[in-house]
Amino acid sequence: MKPLLERTEDSGFLRSIVTNPRCWRWVGEGDASCYEPLIHSDIHYLAWGDGFFAFKRVHGGLYEAHAFAPGSVTPEHGKAALQWMANFTDAVKVFALIPGHKRHAVKFSQLAGFSVDGRLSDAYEHRGRMKDMILMGVTLWAAQ
Repeated sequence: MKPLLERTEDSGFLRSIVTNPRCWRWVGEGDASCYEPLIHSDIHYLAWGDGFFAFKRVHGGLYEAHAFAPGSVTPEHGKAALQWMANFTDAVKVFALIPGHKRHAVKFSQLAGFSVDGRLSDAYEHRGRMKDMILMGVTLWAAQ
């Protein structure tokens, strides 16, 4: 069964997911109570029961993707979100930057339809060492 996703601008819902300790430890720094989601026409938040995807326009039809899920998320959720973006926005290309040591996130992205588009060497520090970021991308007209 295809996951049901719906667009939301409910900042309370978005805040509750991002500041959940299971998400915040990966995405935030400092005090989670200071976090406030940005509601803007160039950002599409697609929610399901206990999570959401955020697609932020970078330029024209290029969007950056993020997933926030303290509970379960499947590649089918990712596929449904990409299909929604293809159907309801001007998105042509969607990308995500994933820490190189998070192999499960790279695999999830691949199962959702992304492929490796490149690597940013020594892009962030993890446990005292510089690590690469993996650039994942999908061209939406090719994914349909």
